[in-house]
Amino acid sequence: RFENLLEQLMLKQLDFIKREDSIVVLACHQTFKEDDIWKDMGHSWKAPHDVLYDAMIEKKNGLVSWDKDEIMKFLRLHDVTDLYFAGVSFPGCVQHREVGINNMKHDFFCHIIADGVLNMISQVYTEFDILHDTYREIATWSEETGIKSKYFRDIRN
Repeated sequence: RFENLLEQLMLKQLDFIKREDSIVVLACHQTFKEDDIWKDMGHSWKAPHDVLYDAMIEKKNGLVSWDKDEIMKFLRLHDVTDLYFAGVSFPGCVQHREVGINNMKHDFFCHIIADGVLNMISQVYTEFDILHDTYREIATWSEETGIKSKYFRDIRN
């Protein structure tokens, strides 16, 4: 039920990664590669999407990491002040993981990319309803926290 939406989400993320001026961190749980094989760390999401990972490897202003210290050093090196969060799931990982909004909002201005997140715990069935449910979650959370959302097209360095 989520396949088409996940593919469309990945393509939007890919387009953003390919922007020459964008600084991007791709974090996917505590994953790492050894001998060109992703190691299973016991999470359902075992690795970044192959297409996104390949684009990040070619990107000069990009980092693939889950290590918060490494990410913080990278962001400071590039004088980043604002973080824009995309991925799955919202609500869920996008907010609560070690490098999620809740753990980064004390050091950066954080924003949700409304067309860059998806509610993977949604109980509704159609694509329209899943998107509507995702936007409802964003609106409710933004109202509660004051953290605003933006769209990919509106993000500029």
